[in-house]
Amino acid sequence: FPSHDTEEEETNPQLSADAKAAFAALEAGEPESYRLWKILRDLSVADYKKLYDRLGIRFDFYDGESMYVGKNLDATINEITQKIGTRISEGALVCDLPDHKIPVLLRKDDGASLYISRDLAAVDDRWNKFHFAESWYVVDTRQSLHFKQLFDLASALDKPFKGTLKHVSFGMLKFGTQVMKTRSGNIVYLNDVLDEAKKMALEIIQEKNPDLKNAEQTAEMIGMGAILFNDLSQHRERDISFDWKQALSFDGDTAPFIQYTHACLLS
Repeated sequence: FPSHDTEEEETNPQLSADAKAAFAALEAGEPESYRLWKILRDLSVADYKKLYDRLGIRFDFYDGESMYVGKNLDATINEITQKIGTRISEGALVCDLPDHKIPVLLRKDDGASLYISRDLAAVDDRWNKFHFAESWYVVDTRQSLHFKQLFDLASALDKPFKGTLKHVSFGMLKFGTQVMKTRSGNIVYLNDVLDEAKKMALEIIQEKNPDLKNAEQTAEMIGMGAILFNDLSQHRERDISFDWKQALSFDGDTAPFIQYTHACLLS
C-alpha cells in the first residue's frame, strides 16, 4: 500500500489516485492486497489488546466494518435499491432519504464501498448474532451526519432494530492548538502517557516513601488513576485540550487524592 501523509497528498495528486486504486483492489479481494491488510490488521489488534489489558478492558469481539465486503455488501445495497431506490450521480451510486438534503453515498464511482454501506451490513450481522436491546456507536461528534443517515436508513428499510441505534458522541482531543489527527501525525500515544504517569508516580513514591513494597505496581495504579480521572472528569461532548501538567497532576481534586482517601477508609 502507498505510504504518505496528508501534506504530501496535497502537493502530489497521484498519491490520492494510488490510494484509491489500492482500496479498490483490496475490496475486490486482490490476494496480495488482502494478505498485506490481514497482516497489518492482526498486528494492530494484537497491540491494541496489550493496551486494553493494561487498562483492564476486555472485548469479546473484534469485528470491524472492514469485514463486510463482497456478498454481504451486495445484499445490503440490493435491499436499499428494492425498498427505497437508488440512482447514479456522477458515476456514484446514491440513495435519496426523506428529510435529507444530502443524498446518501453508497458506492464511489470506481465501485468501492463507503462506511455507511459497510456499517449497515455490519449492524444487520450484529442483530442476527445478538438481537441487541440497543447498539451504541461511541464516535466523535464530527460523525453526527453519518450516523443520522445510517439510523434513518435503518428506519426507512423498516429494520427490526430501528430506533435502537444510538450515537454516543464525544468531543475532539486537542494537543496544544491543534486537534489530534492520526493522518496528520499530530497525536500523543496513550501508552506514552501511561508510562509518563507511572514514572511521575514512582518518583513521588521514591521521594516520600522509598521503602514502600510493590512500588512499581503502586505507581502503575496511581498513574493510571490520574489519567482516567482526567479523562472522565471532562464533559463528554466538549473538546478537550490535552495538558500534560493537568493530566498528570497529583494534587487537589484528582484521582490520587481519591485513591488516598479510599486507602485511609480501608485502614
